Amino acid sequence: MHERTRSIRSRPRRTGVAAGAALALSAAGLAAVLAPAANAAAPVTLTTHCVLPAGLGEGEGPQDVTVELTPAVVAPGGSVHAKITLGPGSTANATGAAQAPTTPSIDLVMRGGATGTVTVTGPEVPLDSAPGVVPMIPPYEGDFTVPAEANGPIEFTVGRLVTSVRTDTDPQQTVCAVVAGGDLAAAAVTADVNAPPTPTPTPSTPATPTSPGRPTAPSTWTPPTTPTQPSDPAASPTADPTGSAPGTATGTPPATGGATSAPATPAAGGTPSTQAAAPPAKAPAQVPASPARAPLAADGTGPGAQPAAVQLPPTLAMAQNGGAIDFGTVALNGQAQTVNGTLNQVTVTDGRGTNLGWSLTGTMSDLLSANGTDKIPAGNIGWTPSCAAQEGSLSQVANGPAGQLGAVPTTLCSQAASEQTTGGVFTADAGMTLTTPQFTASGGYTGTLTLTLI
Repeated sequence: MHERTRSIRSRPRRTGVAAGAALALSAAGLAAVLAPAANAAAPVTLTTHCVLPAGLGEGEGPQDVTVELTPAVVAPGGSVHAKITLGPGSTANATGAAQAPTTPSIDLVMRGGATGTVTVTGPEVPLDSAPGVVPMIPPYEGDFTVPAEANGPIEFTVGRLVTSVRTDTDPQQTVCAVVAGGDLAAAAVTADVNAPPTPTPTPSTPATPTSPGRPTAPSTWTPPTTPTQPSDPAASPTADPTGSAPGTATGTPPATGGATSAPATPAAGGTPSTQAAAPPAKAPAQVPASPARAPLAADGTGPGAQPAAVQLPPTLAMAQNGGAIDFGTVALNGQAQTVNGTLNQVTVTDGRGTNLGWSLTGTMSDLLSANGTDKIPAGNIGWTPSCAAQEGSLSQVANGPAGQLGAVPTTLCSQAASEQTTGGVFTADAGMTLTTPQFTASGGYTGTLTLTLI
């Protein structure tokens, strides 16, 4: 699951009797909330809207969340360790479950010295839940990396809570969106280039296992031999008794001795004859014994085995092009007015290699004025989604419905599960509208659009 946030800002100005309002959507967040949390280990109380899987229902209520981050000062691109403690939730499963293999995770949204979302995922634990009773998620820990461009204090707010239950078919997820308290800082760290580097978390399973190698015989080199020159210039060159041509490197040096043919003294009254002298006996060449090869076990292990392995983690991610949605300038005239903007394009990459689907949703907060009292309701902002699958993708993508935004997640784009393998690269665009109330105070208005991929 992944999440991106964008903040709306406005800086209206008044000239004479005409009031102007400049409205913009920015990913940079509020410039006024950059200080670290006063107590990073203190719980924050949120209101969450939870949707159970398989149509089992939904509910809304308070949720306490405690986020502890170490170290307090981290180098840009460094690793941070998180401990998450959740209070009782508000949504119970009517059917219950026994020893359900459950994996919890939390999305933390960064603001200040860095932007974007990081996800902390705990280990899978067996969880019992009685019918109608809200299960308690035990505390869990995980690591994440701050962006390499991070600088200064970074606050973390809670974006979304997810519990995933492994089943024989598809995982069943309960997704809890934060509908109130999402602006509360749950923890903070400071990114400082002078901070000591933190070690990268070591995976629990090595990416490439190692095993002892088979003993190897020392490397040897035999110099070439030099043929023996005959004492008689008329004699032929000495042959290598091993059968190899002179100058050949072999396991053992060839013999340098040999015999040459010489004319015998002709017998009286006879015909001259030639007889080659018998060569001396030659000992057999000694060939070094090859090192013993250790036998492999039936499973391929043993001193001579070198298992090969590669890790291919599933990838479901999104990236956005830019972070500001500009609605331009509106001159207040006592009438409701609608202005247009454009969502910055979002790219979704599904490289999981499964047949699962995904959903990209958005929630919108109210636009508040600088005094914290005047507001433009979130429902005054709407979108018309436009999604597309890039060439080479294995599946198609569907547009979400056009309509108004608010605290309840609204679908921007989605890909349905299939009997075939799904995946690919997809783009998500949308035309945006903002309708100003008929009567509203001039001033700067700021809100947040949050996109979540699950």
